[in-house]
Order: sequence, then structure tokens, then C-alpha cells
Amino acid sequence: MKNITSLSLILAATVALAACDGDDTPGNGSLKAPQGLQVVSVAATSALVSWEEDAAALYHDVCVPGVDTLAVESASSCEISGLQPNTTYTWKARARNGETVTAWVDGPAITTGDVALNAPRELQVTSTTYNSALLLWEGDTTALYHDVCIPGVDTLSVVSFSSCGIDGLEQNTTYTWKVRARRGETVTAWVDGPTFKTEIYDDARGPWVGEWYSDGKWTGSVTLYGNTIPYEQFSSYLPDTLRPGTMGTIDVTIELAEENGEKLIAMEFPAPPFPGAFTETRVVMPIVDGKGSVERPLTQTIPVVTAANPVAVRDLPFIESILGSAAGLESMIENLSITEFTVHLTKITFTFGPVATDTIPVVVVIDGTTELDTDNTLANILLDTMLSDNRLKITIHSSLYRKEE
Repeated sequence: MKNITSLSLILAATVALAACDGDDTPGNGSLKAPQGLQVVSVAATSALVSWEEDAAALYHDVCVPGVDTLAVESASSCEISGLQPNTTYTWKARARNGETVTAWVDGPAITTGDVALNAPRELQVTSTTYNSALLLWEGDTTALYHDVCIPGVDTLSVVSFSSCGIDGLEQNTTYTWKVRARRGETVTAWVDGPTFKTEIYDDARGPWVGEWYSDGKWTGSVTLYGNTIPYEQFSSYLPDTLRPGTMGTIDVTIELAEENGEKLIAMEFPAPPFPGAFTETRVVMPIVDGKGSVERPLTQTIPVVTAANPVAVRDLPFIESILGSAAGLESMIENLSITEFTVHLTKITFTFGPVATDTIPVVVVIDGTTELDTDNTLANILLDTMLSDNRLKITIHSSLYRKEE
């Protein structure tokens, strides 16, 4: 129930009343209906109404349909409270003496005003990053929106009456901002907040972002049976898909990425960089100590030499140099033929970085094992003993260069 309060000596007792849209029958006595009904003043949630009272009346009933009906004792005015802002109400009054009442008399309509809209205050900036800021203020809870303006950036209307996060800012830049409250067409004056400056961009991933290419120039080495030989001596025995030196340029676009809260980079290739060995066109990886790395398994077997087509040792210079360094085989080398030389590739690893200005070093490591046999049984026994470490490691290097904009 909404309350109606007299502004004179005010409400005394409230008698049992019928609703103001009821059908009470006026009495036949000399009680006069109130005259001169008027609205004295109006606020956002209340109104002061008055009338010319009949001195013979013990009460005057004041009714606002849909709100309430109360009896005001021996008074000529009352304040109606609990109204809604920006709303039009009808009202009426009648005189009452016991069971005797006059007819209802309609008063002029009441239209309430706006609740006062207060400008925001206590503006502050609580945190900044290289591209964002969190802005706070104490706002009017009756406002529907608060407009937040950063000159030269944007103006936002936010439902919150106390905060707003702004992103898309430039790093290491000073900004001004201001806020105002809004309710429909009603707005307060703008209130300036303190200036703030974004942080310097220090994300380790930042220098990686952009478009890059390689010029197809690769150098490297091969570790075989504990010996290191030039990459060029061995690369011709690899399939084309694993010979970067025979390929054209590689293009890649690097962007920032995030998965499960972890900050990563994403490398986008228009085509697989090593078809058959590395078939992906998108690779996502973290940057650790300035480097990114990705590893993939390989299951390739390359029969370099088979028993059906044996090869003289001298025709495989890198094998000749390795066997020549094995004590006990020197005198046999020129008479040996290779009947099996098989390469098993098991893993390929790419390592990128760290970024140096506009260059990203690239290291590709291919791991595997080998099998080697000759046409000499004694030599094979010596090989199994002296060259028992059959691990293969191919390491090749190149660089990615930033494309000019």
C-alpha cells in the first residue's frame, strides 16, 4: 500500500473506506463536497494536493486510483507519496462524516517529474596494460547508462554505474577520459577523469608477429656413426620432401594466439613446408626463452643401397671416410662393397628463434637410425663392434626474413 500523508496536523485515524472506484451512496445531509481541488506541487515520487474543506466534515477521503485511498482528518491538503517518476495520475476527494459521504470530486491530473540525476564522481583508473585500462567511478544508481568518452578513441554507453573496461588502445600513450550519467534524454554534465598512460608493449611474442619468408638457402651437417659429415654429402640420399635446399621459398604468417589461458604464437603456412614429412599448414606453439619448437614423428625408411644393387665404398664418400677411421678396416676399404645401407627416419623437430631484428633463425633436426652391411663377413663383424652407434642426426639451418610492408 502506498502512503498518503497530510501536510497539516496530518493523518490521525483511517476509517474503513470503500475503494475510490466503488459505489458508495452520498448521504442526504448538509455535508458539502470539497471544492477548488488543485495540485499545489509535484516532485518525482510525490505530489501535494489541496481543496476547500467543509468545516463540518470529520474527514476527507483522498483517492488515487490504483494507488490508495485514505481518510485525512479535518484537513484541506495532503501529500501523496510513493508515486512513480514520469507518470500521470488521476485523483479525487470527498467529504465524510461517519457513514455520510459526499460525491467524489475529480481533481486535476498529477504528472510526476524526473528523479534528480547526479553526475558521476570519484573517477579513477585502477589498472592499465599496453592496450587497455579499467576505469571506475561512483555513479547514480537511477541512471540507465553512463557514457564513457575517450577523445579520439570512442564513446561507449555502459549499463554499469561504476566501471568500464576499455581496450584497443595504443601502447605507451597518454589518454584523457570523461563520464556522464544518462536516463533517456536526460544527461548530466561530463566529468573529467584523471589522465592515464598505457604500458610499453613487452610481450615476448610481439616481435614474432608479421609476415615472413625463407630464401631456400639451407646449410647443415649430419652425424652418422659418431662422425660429422657435411650436409651436402648426405642430402642427395634424402627424398625431395626432406631436402629443404632443393625447395623454393617458404612463406609464413605469424600471429598471437591463446589456448586455455596460455599465450602462444600461431604460424600459418599457405602450403605444408615439408610435404610428406610435415603436412600441417597451421602450427601453434609457446615461446620459451625466446624460442618456439614443434616436434613431429616420422616413419620413413630410405633404402639407399640394396643387395640387388651393391655399391663400391668409394662411391659413397661419407661411408668411405667413416670406415677409414675405424681401426682394422683401413686395409679392407678398397675391396669392400656396400650391400645394404638403409636409413630409418623417426622424428623431425623445428626450432624457431630467438627473433633478431627482422630475422628468425630456423633449425630443423631429423633423427633416425641406419643399417650398414658389406659383402665381407669379417668387415660386418667389425662394423657391428666399432660402429655400433647407428644413430643418425641431420641438422640443417636457415632463416626467416620479415617481409617489407
